Amino acid sequence: KESLLAAAGLKREEKEETKKVEEVNKPKEYKPYKYSQEPTDFLMLQFDKESYENVKSMKKKKHRISKFSTGSQPIIRMRYLQDGLTQRMYQRQMSQKFLVHPRLAVRSVLNRVNLASEIQDNDYKRKKYLETISILNSWHDMSYEYTGDNELKMLRSSYIFHCLNTILRQNELKFKNDLKDKEENDEEFKLKKMIEAELDDESDSDNEKEPEADLQPEDAKLDSPYIIPTPEAKFVGEEEKDQGFTRPKVLILTGYKKMAYYIINEIITQFNYSSWKKVIKKKRFKQEFDLNTEEAVNDCFKVGISFIKNEQIKLYENLIDSDIIVASPLGLRLITGQEGEQENRREYDFLSSVQIVILDQAETFLYQNVDHLEEVLKSTNKVPKSLDILNDINRIQEIYLEKIGHNFRQSVMIHNFRSMDLDCLARSYLSVNYTGHVE
Repeated sequence: KESLLAAAGLKREEKEETKKVEEVNKPKEYKPYKYSQEPTDFLMLQFDKESYENVKSMKKKKHRISKFSTGSQPIIRMRYLQDGLTQRMYQRQMSQKFLVHPRLAVRSVLNRVNLASEIQDNDYKRKKYLETISILNSWHDMSYEYTGDNELKMLRSSYIFHCLNTILRQNELKFKNDLKDKEENDEEFKLKKMIEAELDDESDSDNEKEPEADLQPEDAKLDSPYIIPTPEAKFVGEEEKDQGFTRPKVLILTGYKKMAYYIINEIITQFNYSSWKKVIKKKRFKQEFDLNTEEAVNDCFKVGISFIKNEQIKLYENLIDSDIIVASPLGLRLITGQEGEQENRREYDFLSSVQIVILDQAETFLYQNVDHLEEVLKSTNKVPKSLDILNDINRIQEIYLEKIGHNFRQSVMIHNFRSMDLDCLARSYLSVNYTGHVE
């Protein structure tokens, strides 16, 4: 009897210990959040002096890992360097509204990312859009393993919305500061403004000007519970440091032309409201990216995209003058070269100020030469060799002058399955963002 009782006691102790271990490892329960927090402008944190001073003084330490569940995802795994970036901080960021450029704050665009109307607690499909955009808006690195074409479309719509919002807002800021600089330093511009003001005073005040035509579709503007259209761009400060070394801000890498076609088509759909009228060089694009020919599986291509005054799209722009670069690793490797080659044969200055790197369908890189991808990632956020192509040196942000631009760069990897090669690349070149990495 004593031996049986002792064995029963041991079993009870083992069960209690296993329960404790399960409770510790079990993800915390998700509590639905309300979108009532005041928005944080994560984009403008890059212009904040305290941000780059904190990163510059940050000591090397091990990544912390936290696991928790959300409304649409069973488990989220977060790796972070900062203290306090836990589930509570994550949920606080998720509860904030998004600051969105007015061009994107319209019904046709918000419907594509499911932000046009309020989302119910049990609508997990639409919640995936909301949480994905919240992670991107918080400027975390992200790795997402998608399970089908519908989820892939959701991810593309979300990251393109985030990229366009980042570019349009920064361009708007640059335009405002350019105008301010002209008003202060250009005598001809001052004289022209004075003449225009005098003519306006002399003109008949009864003659009302006709309202300008609205480029946005009818019934487009709406009040979304999740977004706040940004007001007029504010000046950065007296120094007006609002640029990087060069213009390109977003680098999207994908395996084949057919994937690039869907990406560029989504960019035009969101920016131009599904219209191809104001797209420069659209005929060349449709010929070279025809999905019905062998070119659809071509793995050597590069396309620069620029937004002219935030109103018109130009395809096949020079890479150094582009806002977005959509390319394959091989297409860029032929330009950037590799370490060990003569520097005069390499060209990587156009990647010196990239703020967002997207690896779309990263699993396709495994069927190609992964070294191409590695060399391209090594070439990003380096100090340019040539001074002739730089922006105004007085307006370059401190994070680039201090050579810590890679710590502010956001990296997003979308893949269908995990592999050792992709995980190694992510840890070496993508997980360097000071805000943390979300899987």
